[in-house]
Amino acid sequence: MTTRLQTARNGRAAVILLALLGLLLTGLSGCGSEDNGSGGEKDKGAIAMSFGGSDVYIWNQILDIMRKDIEASGYEFLTDDPQWDVAKQASDWDTWATRGDVKAIMGWPIEANALGPVTKRINDKNIPVLGYAATWDGVDASFLTDAHKEGVAMGDDVAKWITEKYGADAAVDVGIFHTSDAQIGRDRLAGEKEALEAALPNVQIHHVNGISREVGYEGVKRVLTAHPDTKVWIGDNEAVLGAYKALKEDGVAADDPDYFLGALDVTNESLDLLKVKDSILRSAYVYRPEDVAEVCVKLLLAAAAGEKVEDLYASNSPVTAETADQFYTK
Repeated sequence: MTTRLQTARNGRAAVILLALLGLLLTGLSGCGSEDNGSGGEKDKGAIAMSFGGSDVYIWNQILDIMRKDIEASGYEFLTDDPQWDVAKQASDWDTWATRGDVKAIMGWPIEANALGPVTKRINDKNIPVLGYAATWDGVDASFLTDAHKEGVAMGDDVAKWITEKYGADAAVDVGIFHTSDAQIGRDRLAGEKEALEAALPNVQIHHVNGISREVGYEGVKRVLTAHPDTKVWIGDNEAVLGAYKALKEDGVAADDPDYFLGALDVTNESLDLLKVKDSILRSAYVYRPEDVAEVCVKLLLAAAAGEKVEDLYASNSPVTAETADQFYTK
């Protein structure tokens, strides 16, 4: 016989069961219409961006800006850290391509030729591949700069200072930091050599391959062992900052009148050095991370949407102690 107590218990159990069922159904409904931060738009898939490593500050700035814009457009934003290993970079790209939801991949190639096979595999999956500061077989379009022109501008700055300081015929040693594994590095180096050798017939150029701070720091020590009078150091920003640290440790003052440092792709830290009175950082050129990110996002979104894409170009700007405040980034 059923008692009133049993009936009440059964009633309460039914209410609890219905409540749990309602929560379950609500949760399932929410999964089907998840808000991805793009105005209720359904997830569009993923977009990937690959640089050579995570130790270049301006690249990290660019990625942070890109992430906001790409995620706001309804895509997941994928990045990697190949740590300057092209085999790892290629493996990362293969992994992205096999996910099934990646709509476009953009990359700064550690070695463009070595990325040919993975680029072809990605092409075979009908996924657009875009280049950053380089192009190679299988790339649909790239963000490009005139790296040779940038090198010539830096070389001209150095040549002018050396001529005024030591004379055009002086036998002056110049250390240069660029990676010869990337087209942008080869083009910048070629432009700098062209300008220096045209103006300074006795110049001695010592190329250090790489663009990281560690490369700059160790490169100074290595070059000075063989060429102790080297007082001019130019190249990509991170390497120049590494060189600056090594020189400071060697007793060089921040305003030593006999030294010249020149940096491309400068960041906030470099701008601080540039503003030091009579700084040894005497030549600097900058790309605004916001401008670069905007171009990259534009290319990636168009490619992901299946639109025809074409190369887009950007130019850097010279920056001085007087204009430095205009170029700081958040």
